[in-house]
Amino acid sequence: MLDVVGECTEKSYKQLIEQSLSEEQRQQVTAVALDMWKAYANAVEERLPQADWAERHFDKWYSWAIRSRLEPIKKEARMIKKHLPNILNYFKHRISHAVAEGLNSKIQTVKANTRGYRSFDGFRNSILFYCGGLDMRP
Repeated sequence: MLDVVGECTEKSYKQLIEQSLSEEQRQQVTAVALDMWKAYANAVEERLPQADWAERHFDKWYSWAIRSRLEPIKKEARMIKKHLPNILNYFKHRISHAVAEGLNSKIQTVKANTRGYRSFDGFRNSILFYCGGLDMRP
């Protein structure tokens, strides 16, 4: 976990990346696993290489799906195609955002257990304390 931002905006995510990682570290990133939310995707500016075989398989399936008479299948096919570059990154790098989803679940538990915070800083400190993996042993 890098840090916690107060606003869910593209600008705040870009600032987090710039403040948390040096230019050298950012240049070494070869893959990013992220939620399909547009602000996250836009904050990660470079498109990453894709796995050719998976893309060819998708193209065949998409061709079938879009010609079907089943509107729910067409709807899902369009949604998958929209997010295809991020989906294909899994086949290239074998990473997913499952860890991020697990952290989000922990954050929601922290939030629910406290019944609210007076300030964002208090909420942020709780998240970093409970999810930061600190070794509290003497």
